[in-house]
Amino acid sequence: LAVASRGDQGCRSYEFYRDVEDPTLFCSVETWDSRADLDAHMGQSHTTDALGRLPGMVAGAPTIHAHEVSATTQVA
Repeated sequence: LAVASRGDQGCRSYEFYRDVEDPTLFCSVETWDSRADLDAHMGQSHTTDALGRLPGMVAGAPTIHAHEVSATTQVA
């Protein structure tokens, strides 16, 4: 999913991480140019296919949260 998603329009980064204290917990952190690009990504076949497979691969229901940043400035 990450490899395919990195090719989606507007994807700046797409990474998966595993919790260091609980190796059964995973997190995806993604950066998109716009909400429209994220919304288009959510409709891509590689995304819908992966989300459809998750219930058979994970113990609980996954949650998806979007955080919108209003500004970014370089500090160093």
